[in-house]
Amino acid sequence: MSVIITPDQRIRVFISSTILELANERIVVRNVIEALRMTPVFFESGARPHPPRELYRSYLDQSDIFIGIYWEKYGWTAPGMEISGLEDEWILAVDKPQLIYIKNTALREPDLDKLIKKIQDTGSVSYQRFNEPSDLSKLLANDLALLLAERFQSNSAGTKREAEKTITNIPRNRNKIIGREVEINEIIKILHKPETELITLVGPGGIGKTRLAIEIGNRIIHNFEDGIFFINLESLVQSDKLPLAISNTLDIQNKGGNDIQDWVAEYLSDKNMLLILDNFEQIIEGAIFVSTLISRCARIKLLVTSRTPLNIRNEYSFLVEPLKNEQPDKTGDQEYQYSNAVTLFIQRATEANNTLIWNSQNTDAALEICNKLDGLPLAIELAAARCRYMNPATLVTKLVTLLDSIGTGHRDAPKRQKTIRNTIDWSYQLLGTEAQRLFRRLAIFETGWDMESAKAICWDGFNELSTINLFIEELENLGLLVNLQSSTGINTHKFLKVIKEYAEEKLQESGESAAITYIHYKYFYQFAIDLYTQERNSWLSTSNHSLQRLKNENILLSFNNALKAKDYPVFIKLVSVLNFIFLLTGETWFLLDCLEQANIKSDEEGIRDLSSKIDPSELANVYLSAGFCRSTTGNFIEGMRDLEVAHFFAEKYSLTYVLAETQFFMALSMMMIGKIEPVKSLLLDTIDKSRQCSLLSIQFAAEATYGILLSEENKFDEAINILDKSIQSNKEYDILLGQTYCLYQKGFLMIELQKYEEANSCFEQCLVLNKTYSLNINASFPYVGQALIHAKTGNTILGFDSIRNAMECYRKSGSTIEFVCLLCSLCILLIEENKLAEALSVYTLSRKIFSGVEFNPWRSLRNNMKIVDQKLQSKFPNIDFQVAIASNNQISNEKIFELIKRK
Repeated sequence: MSVIITPDQRIRVFISSTILELANERIVVRNVIEALRMTPVFFESGARPHPPRELYRSYLDQSDIFIGIYWEKYGWTAPGMEISGLEDEWILAVDKPQLIYIKNTALREPDLDKLIKKIQDTGSVSYQRFNEPSDLSKLLANDLALLLAERFQSNSAGTKREAEKTITNIPRNRNKIIGREVEINEIIKILHKPETELITLVGPGGIGKTRLAIEIGNRIIHNFEDGIFFINLESLVQSDKLPLAISNTLDIQNKGGNDIQDWVAEYLSDKNMLLILDNFEQIIEGAIFVSTLISRCARIKLLVTSRTPLNIRNEYSFLVEPLKNEQPDKTGDQEYQYSNAVTLFIQRATEANNTLIWNSQNTDAALEICNKLDGLPLAIELAAARCRYMNPATLVTKLVTLLDSIGTGHRDAPKRQKTIRNTIDWSYQLLGTEAQRLFRRLAIFETGWDMESAKAICWDGFNELSTINLFIEELENLGLLVNLQSSTGINTHKFLKVIKEYAEEKLQESGESAAITYIHYKYFYQFAIDLYTQERNSWLSTSNHSLQRLKNENILLSFNNALKAKDYPVFIKLVSVLNFIFLLTGETWFLLDCLEQANIKSDEEGIRDLSSKIDPSELANVYLSAGFCRSTTGNFIEGMRDLEVAHFFAEKYSLTYVLAETQFFMALSMMMIGKIEPVKSLLLDTIDKSRQCSLLSIQFAAEATYGILLSEENKFDEAINILDKSIQSNKEYDILLGQTYCLYQKGFLMIELQKYEEANSCFEQCLVLNKTYSLNINASFPYVGQALIHAKTGNTILGFDSIRNAMECYRKSGSTIEFVCLLCSLCILLIEENKLAEALSVYTLSRKIFSGVEFNPWRSLRNNMKIVDQKLQSKFPNIDFQVAIASNNQISNEKIFELIKRK
């Protein structure tokens, strides 16, 4: 066990329990842990991009203490697992201090009894029983205090001995390092392994490699009996001078006239020492001498910082990535917790100007600035320094071009770090001529590219004869590219924003800008058309999604170029392609804007105008796209009219697959506005047509929707059976959106049946899929469902967490349907908290939107809103609710945002 750590490195305490049945106990535990200035680690927080076991294993690895709380439920057992996540967490925490608390009950599940028996049989774990949350609070506070005292006493003697000897020239960081605790701990762990000889910290300029290496050196300063030495190679330009630089730093002289390489290696041969070699990229040939050292000197270790790996044997290459910049979050009454990037900005800006007030306007601006700078630490620090003269809200408006608007560094900073332009130019000048050509041409890509696209556009398009892979590797090694390794194993890359801006400047200077724009436009237009004619199921599968997303973003760029060129046939064809893209991204507001710009209307004049500009056989696809977009965002009247026109032209030109898709969206729209009667026959015909053209994604979705229809008739068992079969079919054929659609539909049905654990499991699976594959269509629905569960089970703190997450999804999609469902759950939460005045405002707004879009929400939401009706009408008997609903102008979307944010 390590020594007690300082307050800036708080002890992490992992809490293992079932989520819903022990919700109150989890709140109590959180309060006790935070009162002791430790960090609670809860597995269920937020949508998760990894499989559950991978995630809670990661959380456990980063935690110092394990707390298990058990009552009646054994917990959910994931597919492919023989034990529940609850038991697996306990097993994985075997090497950590453990505190186990068992809530008394006579109704415990047998598997949980077996787990408790296993814990008791170990004989080495502290466990206690309790009845109420207040009992648990007292027990935990006492046990944690005692545990810390014992650990401190057992380690204090060793700490004193370690402090007796320090041999080093390593500098100290001038201020606290931010956001690198995980990396620091991981690198130190690797460095301590006997087999580790060399670690190279690799990353672009300004990423913070030097600061990270210095921090590591200072933290392990007592671990090498012959010392830790920092060798600055910044001014070195000849690789053969490396041995001399090392000898000068170690202050040893070659009096015997021996070859300096042999002499330095001989001197170090019996030393237990860590050498930190900083800025190695400009003397990369010196890696041969590094290889000599580690082969001849068994007890030394090397920590190298470089923009490129050394590429020698026994090297462990550690990629240093930008700081994370996720949105700030707030839990309960705690202060907002900012991302690492924003925290760095706030601290450095405050150092530059301690009169700054960090209100919501300035902190939101800080978040936007860090997003613009991709979390690059040097760029963030340079930008923050400008707050000496202006506040962040003003600064963010000045960041039009990043290279010249984020200022200069400290007077004593290295020249290469005085400006971000110097930092990038340092790497650019290290490139060969061909790699420089490739670098500037890659600026044509909006957010990223795959090798196939880069080769076709930037290399073959200019009749280059050499192999592009060599130069991609050169750019990547110097940290000018970010490798986005996809799940398929295909390499994809992107620029950080500030590096892209530099590349764009070089592209303009080269005179190749017009040529490469044309090549890019033609390539991705043809790609989009080919993609549109492929079998539809492959669009929505896991096997191609990571790669496909980059392709999609470049299709959008081609689309914008077509719009600028007023190329109407191309523009219209790409609308149909983009319809499928937005099934994944959920950004339907963007397609709505495109439809308006193209003046795509389904009235008589609109049809006539469009028919004169494009091939009439294209009309079915165009109006299908328009109908889908408008109806799924709440404009059911115009959306249904679009779909009817699409149906007419699909029949006219015998487009069976368009007929199937059109009928499905028509059926869905009818259900959403409560017109149930004609839906059954429409769905059955859709299923039949989908089978005819092997359109599996629509077939499975229509079958699931038929099951939902049965639940409206109280045929719950049939409905669940159909949904389960549809989930399995979508999994079998790897259709992502089909899985998420069925999962959240089943989740809402489980809420209606009061099976909250099963409902939550459906929503959790849905969230993992959405996060992993960036599926944003209707992404707020599982959060809305979880908020409703938390309201029904009395845990409004977690309920408001879910509502905040739902709001972020809505802000991206702009869907009125998502917003009105969100308001329903919010209203129910406010009722649970007895915030009746606020609930009334939200209620009347939701009803006003209901009446505007004629939306008919899930049965579980409808029934709970009826309870809200009764409570509010009994509380406010003198209010004419119809008048209040019609005249609700007192609560805007912005006020809703603020209401949720304050909770």
